Amino acid sequence: MYREKFSKDKFLHSNISAIVVPARGTNSLGFIRSLGQKGIPIISLDYSRLTSNFYSKYCKGVLCPNPLRDEKKFVNFLLEIGSKMNKKSVLFMMDDYYMFLLTKYQKELSEYFYSNYLSWEVLLSCVDKYRMYNKAIDAGLYIPETYYPKTIEEVKKIAKKIEFPAIIKPIAKFEYENQNINREYQFVKTYRTKALRAKNKDELIFLFKDVKKYNFTTIIQEEIPGTIDQIYTIAAYSDKNHKILTSLTARKIHQLPSDFGTGTLFESIYLQEIVELSSLLIKKIKFYGISEIEFKLDSRDKKFKLIEINCRASNYIYLTTFTGIDLPYIAYRDLIGDKFSIKNQVDGIKWWDIPRDTIYFLRYRNGDHMGNRLPLRKWFSHHKGKKTYAYFDIRDPLPFLLLPIQISRIRDRF
Repeated sequence: MYREKFSKDKFLHSNISAIVVPARGTNSLGFIRSLGQKGIPIISLDYSRLTSNFYSKYCKGVLCPNPLRDEKKFVNFLLEIGSKMNKKSVLFMMDDYYMFLLTKYQKELSEYFYSNYLSWEVLLSCVDKYRMYNKAIDAGLYIPETYYPKTIEEVKKIAKKIEFPAIIKPIAKFEYENQNINREYQFVKTYRTKALRAKNKDELIFLFKDVKKYNFTTIIQEEIPGTIDQIYTIAAYSDKNHKILTSLTARKIHQLPSDFGTGTLFESIYLQEIVELSSLLIKKIKFYGISEIEFKLDSRDKKFKLIEINCRASNYIYLTTFTGIDLPYIAYRDLIGDKFSIKNQVDGIKWWDIPRDTIYFLRYRNGDHMGNRLPLRKWFSHHKGKKTYAYFDIRDPLPFLLLPIQISRIRDRF
């Protein structure tokens, strides 16, 4: 039934164990490697036996129930693991949906696991863009011009004043009601993109009518002009007093898709302004734990505009380990109440997702959505310098070698 039956005896260790769930994803692998290299015993959970991260030498992969099919069964499975451990473990949720479950079942889970348990108000301030942007404005941050229409008539009025191109995107990655999630990631599954671009008034009205057919709750937002490398991000760890203890700032170089995508190549670059803006937002939201906050530099007024905050580790989290910040280990030590040291980040280090970045090159070598070409020589030049990798690691080769099997067999996120 499960790849590895859970047994208490296999995880007895002088260090407190860490549980990483779901095991898939580059952020999960970053956690597994960062903590595993320090001798911390790790259990990685996922409901697919094809998850290549199961086969990292630093963890024990365990199949678990699919929470999207039966969340109670999944939570009970977690509680069963917790009850069999000889001491409390540290639980790291690596996805927004799992963070939702962490908040919903924190009373039960907190008996067996250390974790950055969030209140509903804090969680929804991260996943609901209406709450998020209003908190950001209250904190003194700049945001893109944003509207929350409910009717076609409202959209027609917006179309007269917003700059084009404009975008329509879901107000949240999933819908929720009475602490229950439904239609998880349905917008992305329907349109195969995080946002829809409208070049003019007619397109905006047409797209809004289309999303209304599916009953999606959406926002309309200006698209900030500029290239990918004007997108900056911060991976931060904030304590229970909502103070950022340490962070790493980086810029995106490539993302897939090229307009509303996930980063495939990042470079560490320290930007004090990003740290200060993020500190204001973290305090306003009252966030605790690892977060990722994304900004785009607006070439029109030279201001950093908030794009989003994610209430979990970024996909490039292993870059923090490689540059000396090591957020996974700092989070682990802080959650168990242990002391830790803080270092300054090393600039000019790159994080490279080889498989997806290769797809990025093949797709956009003749031009992206803005018409920017990416010749082979230029693509190679972007990877010069010291770097670490999303999957490839000569010391831990199986997650990278088995990745093609995972990609070929798993068609969508769930």
